[in-house]
Amino acid sequence: MSATRRRRRIRLTHTLAVCAFLLLAAVACSHASPLSPDPGKPLSADLEVRWTPVPVPAEDRWHIVYELHVRNLSEPGLALSSAEVIVQDSDSPPLYSWSADTSTEATRHIEVLAGGGAETLVLYIWLALDRNEVPRALSHRVTLISADGRRAMVEGAPVAVDPALPLVLGPPLRGANWVATNGPGNDSGHRRAIYDSGDGGLVPQRFATDWVRADPGRPVDRDSETFAGDPLVNANHFAYLQEVVAVADGTVTTVVDGVPDNAPNNVPDRLFGDTVAGNYIVVSIDGADGAFAVYAHLSPRSMRVGEGDVVRQGEVIALVGNSGFSSKPHLHFHVTDGDAPLQAEGLPYVIDQFGRLGRLGRDGRAGFHRAFDVPTFELPLSGMVVSFEGDRSASPPGGDQLISPLR
Repeated sequence: MSATRRRRRIRLTHTLAVCAFLLLAAVACSHASPLSPDPGKPLSADLEVRWTPVPVPAEDRWHIVYELHVRNLSEPGLALSSAEVIVQDSDSPPLYSWSADTSTEATRHIEVLAGGGAETLVLYIWLALDRNEVPRALSHRVTLISADGRRAMVEGAPVAVDPALPLVLGPPLRGANWVATNGPGNDSGHRRAIYDSGDGGLVPQRFATDWVRADPGRPVDRDSETFAGDPLVNANHFAYLQEVVAVADGTVTTVVDGVPDNAPNNVPDRLFGDTVAGNYIVVSIDGADGAFAVYAHLSPRSMRVGEGDVVRQGEVIALVGNSGFSSKPHLHFHVTDGDAPLQAEGLPYVIDQFGRLGRLGRDGRAGFHRAFDVPTFELPLSGMVVSFEGDRSASPPGGDQLISPLR
């Protein structure tokens, strides 16, 4: 085990059976005595943003992604009636708002996490803004509602938007027709996986993607599948045993091997902690101030690197598999601030260049929805179909600089 490894202690309590490796844990929010209703006591809550957001470019907009923790300080059964994200010290309209009475987003984007004698409501916030709309600081306004209908407004949790740039990486795979399933987006299961670190919830897969592959031998259309023949055979999936490549120069800090590939649609029971990742590799990214690239569900005995090895961007490090908490061959990829798949915060990044081919259809099949273009310095969002072909030695078309909207 490398001496550079940084880990946080966590407690994991629930497992979700999906093709990504997702675990949901209760956040230990308070050690206060159990709350009891008091109709004469004002409703109150503590608002907190635990991770400072960094604007990330994707699909011609800038995305600000973070979580608002609303810790119940009053009585059981407290809920959110409404919430707003506002520009701090500004009279401008809210950047984001919803009401539990009118918006289905309230049910999709709120978790209720029990811990100690209190509970925390977690609101998952994803703002998509034009460059000139990105604020330097945000604040929040929520309306609380008790079980008997009493309401109270709470304001707070100011947070500065980090002017730093996201990491610029190369692609983790080669070739065309890769589909970003369960990728970055506010409805992604990865986005919703919170882990109890003992000192607050971590969201390691905030920007994670499961890369599956549509038929590389034909243009992407609405009838594209990710396999040919019997879907219960790994070798019939187009992603299976494809080369996984380093997204940046770095040093391998962790290699786990020897976990057998699953038969498709046959996810093992009783996987806990990092075992959900199956065979995986973690690489410390050079010059990134403690950022680590995580490659998971790799095929056994396909590792081309060992712990301590130095890798170069584009170097083959393993092959795509179906190990761990995975129901079909795919590469799970994300970036964290610690040497662990789950015991760290998820960091934003962009890929220097890729071809945008289409978007996943509502039926789950890859579908061609737009003319081909070549984004530079963007994060592929959930459902995007992309190509990683092309000359990686050349500067990305459209320029070789990523400029923060706050500079």
